[in-house]
This record gives sequence, structure tokens and C-alpha cells, in this order.
Amino acid sequence: MKTITQLAAALCGLLILGSTALAQTPPFASSYSWTSTGPLISAKSDATHNIIAVKDPSAVLYNGRWVIYASTVNSSGSYGMEYMNVAEDWSDAATATPTFLNLGGTAPQVFYFAPQKKWYLITEWGTSYSTNSDPTKPLNWSAQQSLNVQMPSGVSGIDPWIICDSTNCYLFQCADNGNFYRSSTPIGNFPNGWSAAQVVASDSQFAMFEADNVYTVEGGGYLANIEALGSTGRYFRALWANSLGGTWYDLGNTASFSTPFLGINNTTFESGVSAWTTSFSSGGFLIDGNDQTDSINPNNLAFLYQGVSQQAYQNDSYNLIPWQLGVAYSKANKTTTPSFTLSRFASSLSVTQGSSATDTITVTDVDGFSGSVTLAASGLPSGVTASFATNPTTGSSVVTFAASSTAATGTSTVTINGVSGSTKASTTVALTVNAKVTSGFSLSPSASSLSVKQGASGTDTIAVTDIGGFTGAVSFTATGLPSGVTASFSPASSTSSSVLTLAASSTAAAGTYTVTVTGTSGSTTASTSFTLTVTTSGVSSTCAVSYKITNQWSGGFGASVTITNGGTTALSNWTLTWSFANGQTISGSWNGNATQSGANVTVTEQPGQSWQNIPAGGSYSGFGFNGNLTSSANAVPTAFSLNGTACTVN
Repeated sequence: MKTITQLAAALCGLLILGSTALAQTPPFASSYSWTSTGPLISAKSDATHNIIAVKDPSAVLYNGRWVIYASTVNSSGSYGMEYMNVAEDWSDAATATPTFLNLGGTAPQVFYFAPQKKWYLITEWGTSYSTNSDPTKPLNWSAQQSLNVQMPSGVSGIDPWIICDSTNCYLFQCADNGNFYRSSTPIGNFPNGWSAAQVVASDSQFAMFEADNVYTVEGGGYLANIEALGSTGRYFRALWANSLGGTWYDLGNTASFSTPFLGINNTTFESGVSAWTTSFSSGGFLIDGNDQTDSINPNNLAFLYQGVSQQAYQNDSYNLIPWQLGVAYSKANKTTTPSFTLSRFASSLSVTQGSSATDTITVTDVDGFSGSVTLAASGLPSGVTASFATNPTTGSSVVTFAASSTAATGTSTVTINGVSGSTKASTTVALTVNAKVTSGFSLSPSASSLSVKQGASGTDTIAVTDIGGFTGAVSFTATGLPSGVTASFSPASSTSSSVLTLAASSTAAAGTYTVTVTGTSGSTTASTSFTLTVTTSGVSSTCAVSYKITNQWSGGFGASVTITNGGTTALSNWTLTWSFANGQTISGSWNGNATQSGANVTVTEQPGQSWQNIPAGGSYSGFGFNGNLTSSANAVPTAFSLNGTACTVN
């Protein structure tokens, strides 16, 4: 539940770990369709808790009402937990008053452990537990204790989930790294004595990400659902096994965003309910009973999940996404009906007023479907029309979006609908209409960051790019310079470029600053910025940064950052800064608070998360992020500063 993100990852096939086995057939259906409610539970605040999201719910039925424990996120992006008590038919869910817990941890699982006649609350961030005699008394939970599960070196487990059979208890968890882990202990030893965690299934990072749950399927077998990242939201894939300690297999083709176990592509909404979410994220089944067996009926499933609009998911900072809770209901698809799906080549597209842009819509047959599909577009902004090169089609068609000179600017979600008889499918494209550019110019630095020692100088080249037929000489000025630093341009006025020299005196103020270069030509102006770091003369770097692009696709990428502390003092409440050179923007991050102003990025340690401290002579590799690209260029930043000190870049 820590990460962030809004990415379309290239998914590879599931790697099953364990003894070699022939393909197996699950004892329950491998395909499901769902109908969802609207948001039932939204964030509520009180005088001391300014809550903006409720997420990661776990619910059990107790005395005829739902006992719900869930994560909360406040307006500062900090996590906590809350308790709610809701009618079995959800009739009072919208007005239920939460009780906020101060236990620490998050992403709870609540269940009754029958052998001990005791209630357990399992939480993330340290994999801990608390106990209680009555789950409806949220202030009576015992202090948290660690489950002491040994993970592989360098791996932090998240979203722990416990399930037991008659002999053993098993703890399953993910780690945002594409692996699914399992530990076990004899049921008589619970909650102690866990074996070291072992990988039981593996895939690419975003195809097996987090939010795992495991259930006993009534009638035979076991089912695990694991959250994955798709192109426009989150979804669940599913695995199954004949025994909790045995081999786990993919359940059908649910690893795909287009054919999920639970996701936007196999979910409709109740009559009168708008499609309020494209993400089906962290939550769990409403189990039969409330004990440690986590039993479900595969023919009548109800899944309590967190959802949010596509716009908020893609645009908001990860820790400020306003998640709400809804319930999806399903019956197993006992038979299959021929149908089709639609997909588009580009998930986002830009067009300028007075011009056009194209995308390719592909029809994919499912379960023997054959027939022509008629295409149409809805949700077009004012002044934009859509036409299809081949319509109807049995394969693919190029759609052309034409924007008039007065088309409404901004980003809209355009839905491409396909109809063939009574069979329907759709896909969406994020279409951005840009204003037609008038004559002028833009400025850009050759380096987005520059480091200068006290008593020395450094240079950057400022390029002038003509826009809309602009011609003319541009004169330059620099602002935002720290004390003791001067700027000079050669030449002072240019039609193409100028070399900026920054000279730092021996007493120049050390630190990292944003320098703005402004160009003026008559009444036309433009500006650009870059990061200047002034370092103390003669002092070598006491930090090093390793920036790694972990994945990249059209319009986006993922990256991890490792910070090494070469000093003799552990660092807490640290701040890391850098600048992007190619217009990259961070869309979501994890294990660190990331903010961005233009090209400049600031990452800080999350409040209260002491595990993110950087020990003396050690490193911290937990921070990562997902980003958006505006072009094919994605240069690795060349300069980083930690607490104002320039770092060596590995």
C-alpha cells in the first residue's frame, strides 16, 4: 500500500517456485464478473484528525454488524488507522463515525483466532499484532508486538495476511518487488515461531505488487488475490493452490489488466451509480464467519475495496489520493460468452488547437467472437471531433481527433465505445488540447543543475528557441543568486545562445538554490530555471546517490534512488534535492515525501518513520517513484544535494 503510482507495466508470465508440477485445474471457477456499489465509506475528520482518505479495509461480521478496521491518511500524507461499526446491509455506512487508533502501523487485518478465543489485529510497518477480547472496543487493543518474521536481506514485507488450516498458520506478504512471500508456524505456536519468509510466486514488479489476501475456498482449494498496476488504475490478479503450504498457480488469465480477477475491465456499476473509480485497490473479501480460516463461497463473493477516480489517481500525489471504500459483488462465470475487448495504442494523446492527432483502436476477439464492431467516441471536449478510418471494423481502426482553432483546452477522458449486436466494450484515452502557440521564444539550460565550489566558477549554456516565427535578439538577466555569487553572460544579447558564468567568492553562501534566467526582446519575455549548488571549498562529498531507472514505457517510467551517508553521523529528517533535464514529473512515490516545483525535486524523510534514517557509513534504498515523460528523452540527473551538500553521483 506504500507506493505509489499510475503506470502501465509490461507484465511477464507468473514464475511458480517450488516443486515441478504439471498444469493443474482449480476446483473452482477461474473467471469472474463483478457489480460494484458507489462509494459507501468516505474519509471523515474530527477536531484533531484532518483525514483525506480511508483505505486498506478489513471487515468481519460480528453480532450482525460489520466490524471494519482501515488505514487513514491525513492532509499531511501521514498514515493511521480507524475503526467503524456498520450495519450488515451497509445502510448506515455513509454516516458511521470512525474511532481513530493510536497503535502505530497500518493496513490492518482483523480476525478471531478460535484456538485461543482471542481477537487479533495484524498491521504493516514492522509486521506486528495486537489482541483484544472484543473487536467492537477499538481502544482496548493491546500494545503492538512484532511477529518477528525474517525477510530476505534488503526486503521489507508489506500488507501481511494470516490464514490457518487445521495444522499450521501461514503469513503471506508482498514487497513491491514482484515477489509473493510465505512464512509458517504450527497453529499451537501462533503468533510465535515463524519460519523465514520464502518466495512462492514471482512476476514483474507491477504485475505482482502488493495488497495480498489469501482465503479458504469452500468446496476445496485456496485463493490468493494480489494487487497489480494497470494502465489507468489498479486491479487484482489471482493465484490458487490445493494447500496453503503447496505450489501456487495462476488462476486463469487474471494477470492481465484487460482480463483481471477484479478490475475496471470486468466490473459494472449498480443501476444509477456512475463509474466512480478505475482502480480496484487494497481491501479484501467479506468472509463467511470471522475466524482464522478466512473462508469464502466462490459462487457468492463480496469484496470490500478502496477506489478513486482516474483523474485523482493519475494526478494527485500518492499520499494525498482521496481513496473511498466500496463493495463489489460477483458470481462465478460458469459459462463463457463470445465477446470482444477494445484497446488503444496510446493511453494519452495531445492535440493543438487547429490541428489533429491519431491513435489506433484494436478489436480483440474473446472466446470465439466474430463480427464487425461499430466504433464511436464520447466525452470529447468542445470543438473536437473524432473520425474512424475503418468503421465498422473486425481488426483495428485509426481514430483521428481534430481540434478546431477554438477547441476547449485542457485534458479530458475520451471513451471509445464498440458495439456489435448486444455485445459492447470500451476503452479510454486521456486527450489533452493545447492552446495554439503565438509568436515568441523559449529558454532552456544545457544543464538542469550546476555545482560550484567557493572561490571557483561554473558555466551553463542558455539556448534560445524561436516559437511561431519569432526573430530577434534576446538579452539575459539572472535572479535568485545566493550571496557571494555573480552572473555574467557571453554574449549579453543573442539570437541563439549565451554562455552563463557563475562565479562564487570564497565566502559565498553554501547550499542549493534555484536560479532563474530571464530573456527579454522588446515586450516579449521568457524564463527558465536550474539548480545551483554552492559547496564548501576543499571539502569532499560526504554523500553519494545512485539513481536507477527501473522501468520505462511510452509516457512514463519508474526509478529507484539509493542514498549513501559517508559521514560519521546518522541522518534523520534528511532532504534530498535534484533537477530533471527533460521535463520529467513525479506522479507517485513511496517511502519518502516527494514534491516538485518545475524541474526541481525535493524528497524528505516521512515524519515518524525512523526506519528511513540513513546510518553513518550506511545507505537508504527504500525511496522510489513513478514519473511521467513529455518526450522520449529521460536523462539521469547529474547533480544531487543531501541537506544542502552536493553528492557524488554513481
